[in-house]
Amino acid sequence: MALWPGRVAVDFMGASTTYQKLGEAVCRGASVLDGYGIRKGDRVAISLPNCTSHMVAFYSVLRLGAIVVEVNPAVT
Repeated sequence: MALWPGRVAVDFMGASTTYQKLGEAVCRGASVLDGYGIRKGDRVAISLPNCTSHMVAFYSVLRLGAIVVEVNPAVT
């Protein structure tokens, strides 16, 4: 992220997100999860469709050293 902060990291439905903005969102997300008590080795379920928010949540969990458990949001 530090090499190309201005380059587009995600282009989802016409909305572009740069590496810098993605990195900032991941830091904020990791901070929120840390506030909820998520620690290294914990399992965190993510039930989101393929979107930018999913990427932020995914990398926020990994940033804390926790384990992502993917849940298909289409399954009832």
